[in-house]
Amino acid sequence: MTDSYVVVVGATGWMGRRLVARAEERGLLGAAVSRQGERVGHWPSHPLVDLAKLARRPGAVVVNAAGATSGENATLHRANVEIVERLARTCQEVGAKLVTLGSAAEYGAPVGPLVTELDQPQPTSPYGRSKLAATQMVLHHVDAGLRATVIRMFNLVGADRPGVDPISDFARAVNALPASGGAVYPYDSSLVRDLMGLDRAADLVLDLCQHVGEAPVVNLCSGRGVKFRDLIEAMAVVRGVPVLVEDTSPGGIPRVVGDPRLLFRLVGVREPQTVSELAALAIGTT
Repeated sequence: MTDSYVVVVGATGWMGRRLVARAEERGLLGAAVSRQGERVGHWPSHPLVDLAKLARRPGAVVVNAAGATSGENATLHRANVEIVERLARTCQEVGAKLVTLGSAAEYGAPVGPLVTELDQPQPTSPYGRSKLAATQMVLHHVDAGLRATVIRMFNLVGADRPGVDPISDFARAVNALPASGGAVYPYDSSLVRDLMGLDRAADLVLDLCQHVGEAPVVNLCSGRGVKFRDLIEAMAVVRGVPVLVEDTSPGGIPRVVGDPRLLFRLVGVREPQTVSELAALAIGTT
């Protein structure tokens, strides 16, 4: 990516900050963009109104990490659809490339053991529907000549994640246990999800910036499922406390695990992180 200029939109968010940090560690040139132009890392910081100017830079790749995971339908539409439409139009007008972060929630309840990019999305939540609408918006612009890729993110693991997230809830509960241990109460510990550490995910997003447009949609996943119970118990082992896992309301989508073959074809094979590694990342010991 030596000839690329990376413009991270939503740079003050949980993922946005990691993208900027990992890009700076690689020595990449770029800019951080947020609504108010807050400072992030050592890159120049800009408000969103400067996007067109930044995207005109030779080799510019706009990476959209902005968005909302919860809220009313109108809030989700503004945060997840309207901003993507603005970015897509701007990139198409100035000839920049666009990478935008989608979600495994777009797939809903997969019918097979591994969900592929060709599977029919059937989101079951307002969040998933808003992310799918954004993806469809990008694909419409791709048909009109935009060079873009939607990266469908599966479950990310890292400390201090804001908002509502089951893995972060588990980590907070385990961290709050006394030395004598105690109980953690997930809604259903039998559910299986595809997990990846935040830094690894940020690195893979940057790797995919070298392949924008080679595939319209790419799953960012490990290809291995982890049961919530196993993750909670691994968190307790990392902390060195005994734990009892007691479900509160069994149910939900039993398994959501991505097929990483397209990802690996583009950027090379990555071995899944171990459950112990993921547990340590979640409770903030690494």
